Amino acid sequence: MCVRMDSPYTQAVVVLIAEPADPGMIEKLLAPLCPESSSPGSRGGGWINGYPSWRVPINGHATGRAEILVATEGYPRNLGESTCDEMTQACFAAGCMGPFALPSHAVNLSALPAHKGVIVVRTSYAFGKNPADSPASANPLLDLAFATSVAARLLGALPGAYYFSPASGVVLKGAEFAGIATKFKGLDTPPMPLWIRCRALTPAPQSALQTVDTVGMAQLGQQDLEASYVRGSTGIDASKVAIMLMGIAAETVRVRSAVMAARNGPGGLWTPDAPHVAIGAPTRSVIRWSRVLPM
Repeated sequence: MCVRMDSPYTQAVVVLIAEPADPGMIEKLLAPLCPESSSPGSRGGGWINGYPSWRVPINGHATGRAEILVATEGYPRNLGESTCDEMTQACFAAGCMGPFALPSHAVNLSALPAHKGVIVVRTSYAFGKNPADSPASANPLLDLAFATSVAARLLGALPGAYYFSPASGVVLKGAEFAGIATKFKGLDTPPMPLWIRCRALTPAPQSALQTVDTVGMAQLGQQDLEASYVRGSTGIDASKVAIMLMGIAAETVRVRSAVMAARNGPGGLWTPDAPHVAIGAPTRSVIRWSRVLPM
């Protein structure tokens, strides 16, 4: 499934660094990717073109490009609030971190470590074109995998750096990122924990239900997943349900289509139903999985 992108950028991942990066060092790290252009940035350009940046071809694609932008400030934690700078808000609303970052950015901002610099790796098919005429990615997974591979190159050379997925809220130390990335081989085994976050939620303090959901599937052209069950049910806990959902998410990405067939999971048989409005933020459509209760 291909999602039409309303912004010029299709995907984005972020590297958070303790101190603002040295552009000269970043240029050396990117040299093996054969950057075809660079920019020193322009005053007042904000998160779109206000900082030093480089563009590299996406695996030799004729028009696709990855842009690596080096911001000399922290990731904005107050997007959508009155304290947020108007230019910053406008840049994010224009999709400078990809089209899914703005609705999802607040999901896990409290987990961001202290940092003074941000390196953004974002993909696009619109450089030099009217964004309205630019094609969406033929396969969002390929774009995201390429952007993540560039981020991995930077993470490995910047001690103390963190990886952040603005479309899901995944935050990982460099070593955690490397540990996940090395377990997966090729696109048939996509490294979902790098891009998708699985959460356990309680709809209300006194609720008997426990909900587990995923955040971030939209960047891969698919709906997020959600499952609810009665707390204390035999054979079911949040960790087991999370494993089930992440397995379904990986299968969804591999086949590029929603998985809508019942399957065995924690405590018995589970069946999917769509669409539903997600219980947890951000507001979005989800496929809800429910356990079939014994007769």
